[in-house]
Amino acid sequence: GTTFSNVITGISTQDQWQHLVFDLNAFAGQSIIVEISYVTDPAVGGFGMVVDNLVISANGSTVFENDADSKADVVSLDGFIKIGAYQLLEPKQYYIQLRSQNGIDS
Repeated sequence: GTTFSNVITGISTQDQWQHLVFDLNAFAGQSIIVEISYVTDPAVGGFGMVVDNLVISANGSTVFENDADSKADVVSLDGFIKIGAYQLLEPKQYYIQLRSQNGIDS
């Protein structure tokens, strides 16, 4: 299948919706699966990704529409969870100190 990669990167405008449009004309008349995946480095992942207002249209007519708030049975949230609002969390940091118990460390 066709894969779009690195559409939204770590340098995308943060804390704002990103409006994305993909041309699916090559799949006209076919049954396809549209999949959204989120891959990040756990050290810098932060809040994560929010997806809303999915629309697929053909010739000016809407073929599929889901705003993630209705028709929950139509969209699989496999690996994702539905949230009600942005949840600001404090950043977490861990520090490790290695000691040799020799010289100045003893």
